[in-house]
This record gives sequence, structure tokens and C-alpha cells, in this order.
Amino acid sequence: MTNRHMAFHKTTGHLQHVRDSKLLQKGPFAWILIALLMGLILAPAFFPGKSITSLGAALTLNCIPIGLGALLRARKGALFAAFLFSGMQIAANYHISGFMWQWQQDQRINWVFSSLAWLIFALVAGQFRHIANRLKIARAELEKQSLTDGLTGLPNHRDLLERLSKEVERARRFERGLSVVFFDADHFKRINDTQGHAVGDAVLRALGERVGRVLQGGDTLGRYGGEEFVVLLPEIEPAQAYEAAERMRVAVAATPIAPNAIEGGIHATISLGIASYPDDGTTGNDLLVKADEAMYWAKKRGRNQSCTVAQAAQAQEQAAQEESLQAHHSQQVNRKGMIASFFTSIEMRDSSMSDHARQVSDLARDIALQMNMDEAGITQVSQAGLLHDIGLIGFSEALLRKAEPLTASEWATIQQHPIFGAQILADSCLIDLIPAIRHHHESWNGRGYPDRLAGEAIPLASRIIAIAEAYCHMITDYPYQKGRSHADALEELQRCAGTQFDALAVCAATIVLMHHLKERTIQEGVAAH
Repeated sequence: MTNRHMAFHKTTGHLQHVRDSKLLQKGPFAWILIALLMGLILAPAFFPGKSITSLGAALTLNCIPIGLGALLRARKGALFAAFLFSGMQIAANYHISGFMWQWQQDQRINWVFSSLAWLIFALVAGQFRHIANRLKIARAELEKQSLTDGLTGLPNHRDLLERLSKEVERARRFERGLSVVFFDADHFKRINDTQGHAVGDAVLRALGERVGRVLQGGDTLGRYGGEEFVVLLPEIEPAQAYEAAERMRVAVAATPIAPNAIEGGIHATISLGIASYPDDGTTGNDLLVKADEAMYWAKKRGRNQSCTVAQAAQAQEQAAQEESLQAHHSQQVNRKGMIASFFTSIEMRDSSMSDHARQVSDLARDIALQMNMDEAGITQVSQAGLLHDIGLIGFSEALLRKAEPLTASEWATIQQHPIFGAQILADSCLIDLIPAIRHHHESWNGRGYPDRLAGEAIPLASRIIAIAEAYCHMITDYPYQKGRSHADALEELQRCAGTQFDALAVCAATIVLMHHLKERTIQEGVAAH
């Protein structure tokens, strides 16, 4: 082995230490600094009269490409800089080839140039490889950080979506099951507000650890955002997915979590929603949305439980029914309160008017029942009968109790009371009673008031109330006339059937009144004995 080869092997033994030095790891500017230092050291070789001028020129020409190559490598990229460095190195060596020929007889000079050339080449090549490796590691670390949640170390939102998309495609291609579990910590805001965000962060980390322990090898747990987590369960049936969700729930609730963050730990629970492919959705977004909705209903049902999409649908339907019943109940309560308020106004205006209203309401209700009206219709007739004369509360006492016959002007005023009654109810929750009250003085033949409706154009409730009111008026004593007997009043109704009153309604009223008359006769007989 020649001295040159031995020197080379001896030199390369130290290259690893040189390459990894702190100076060279600082990048291309370190190489520029080295080139400048070597230039300063060799500068005296260029002074006139020096015998080593050619040697100094050779070394300097070899140093310049190093500095330029390193600088350009930092700006243009490693590959471009490597080619440029090689080209300049060849040019420099070609330029000094004459000098090398003159010194080729001296093995020491050959050893110096060969060692220096190999050293420079090894250092530059090693630096290229070192920087490339560091860039590769940095890229890998950045990629990992972009897909990892910084708090829990789990896959983050972006990574979860990518994995979910792949799992859905795999499930579609191979016709296999896939379930998505969406869960979050119950009352997490309360934990943050009372214990602080540091404890809240510890709880989130602990949730990830607890749930991760009960998952299978192919399952994926990730943090979706905030206190929300998502679990992907590939190749699993819906029933098995529910069992897996229950294992997660039990694992979290079994013992307090995050004991290192707060003494005694936190008693935490989670609510979980489960969506399965393809029953609940055929895309990743569909499955996430459905699982999130199911989790919402798990919380609505009391928290600390698992809920499938089917169970959520049932809970939603049940909640809608309960809400409808509550709204109806509330409406009925408000309605009854409003009716009571209006009726109190009638009582305060005239007690005889309120007694008459009760009689009309009761009789109208019995007639509606006899005519097989539905429950809502019967209730409407009864309530409208109770308030049918609400429009009279604004009239004077003298007009209402006048013993003499009314003048034409006074009669015209009285005929306005159905309109006034409708106006009074217009801003209340009883607007459905307005037609029955406004038209209860219309006649079957169209000669009534206020709108002269005829026949079936008159609301059925109004036709029934008209009969009940007429009958009650006929049997009542007034200052200007004595009341008729029940038989006479019933006969008058039958006589006016088809003209003033609806004939079918009169038939129903006849049956009701005959029944009332029979009951009254029995009661009077019992009282006599």
C-alpha cells in the first residue's frame, strides 16, 4: 500500500467526528468561514518573490469552490450545488495541472494534495448527507406533528378524517362492517370552570388513556376537537360496536381519573353516540354527523350512556310527542285561564248574564254530543256557548234591562254584539271561537245577523248555540215578558226548524230536551214523595 493510500485511510478515520462537529452542523456559512480562514492562511503564498506561490494558488483555487458551493447549496438546493462544486473543482485542478506535473516526483507533495482533496471531498459529501438526513427527520417530525394532537398524543382531526375516509372505502370495497363512536366528557365545562384548564387538560389525556386500553388492535382513537373524541371500529357489527362503546364508558366511570392533577382524581363520565356503515350512513361525514346526533341524545337521556342512531331516533320521536303534549297542556291551561278571565268579566257585568251563559253552554254541549261531534268540536261548542254574549259587556245597564220594546236604533246596536265579541277575542288565544260567536245569531234562511249567512255556510257550532240560546231565552222570565214552559219552548224550536234553525240540529236538541224533561219529571216525583 502506498503512502498516499495509508494517509487516506488514516485521515478518513476522523471524518465522522469532523462531520458531526458543532461548527459544521451550523450549515453552509460554516464552510464559507473555513474557506476564508484557509485563504488567509495561504495568502502569503501570493506575495511576490515567494517560492510557494504556485502551491498557494492551487490550494486557494480549491477552497473557493467549497465556499461558493456551500452558499449556493443553501440557496439553490443540494443537487445543484454538488454539480457546481464538482465543476469548479475540476476547473481548478485543470488550471493547476502544470504545477502538479512539476511536483509529481515528490511523494510528499502528492500525499499532501491527495489527502487534502479527499478530506475536502469527504467533508462536503458528509455534510450533504448529514443535512439531508436532518431534513428528512425534520420533515417526518413535522408530518407527525401535523397529524397528532399535541395534548393527548392521539391522531388529530385531520388524521381522523383521512383514516375514516380510508376505512369507509375499505368497508365499501370488501363489504365489511364499520362503526364510528363519537364521545365527549360529561360536564367538562364545569370541570374547566371549577378546577382550571390544567386539570381539564389532564382529564382529556386520562380519557384518551382509559379508552385506549379497552380498544382492539385495529381500532383507532383520536381527538376530534375540544373534549370530543372519535373511535373507528373497522370490521365490526352494530351490536358489537354497542358492546365496545359500553366497555369504553365503563372503563372511564370505573375509578376517578387524573389523580396526579388533583387530589383524589375526578369522577368523570362520558356519553357516546354510535353510527354504523352502511345502515346509518355511506360516507365518513354522514357517519360522523349521525354519531354526533346520537351522542346528543345520549346526553339528553341522562348522560353516562351509549346511544345508537336507532335509539336516538326513538328518543327524538318520544321527545317530540312529549313536547307536543306539554305544549297542548300549556295551551289548554292558558286557554282555560283566558276563558275564566272573560267569564269573570261577564259575571261582574251582570250575574243573570253569566247564569244564562252557563245554561247555553251546557245545553249546546249536550246537543253537540248528540250530533256525534268529535271531542274537540264538543269542547269548542261548550266554550263558545259560555262566551257567546261577551260582546254585551260594553253595553249600558239601561239598554240591557229595558222593560219596554227596543227602538230600531237600540235594536241595531244590540245586533252589533256578535261583532264586538269577535273583536274582544281577536287578540287572545281563543281566536278559534270567533266564528261560532260571531255567527250565533245567523238564521238558516239567511235573515239573521250580522252577516246574513244561510244554510251550511253558518258554522255548525253557531247553529247549535243559536238553538240553545233561543230555548234558554224562551224559558227565562224577563221584565218585559214571562218565560214559556219547556214544552212550549220545544214546540217553538220545532216550528222554526228549516227556517230560523238547522232542522238536524233541532232534531238533536229535541232528543236532548226530551231526555232532560224526563229526568226533571223523575226528580220532581222523587222530591214529592
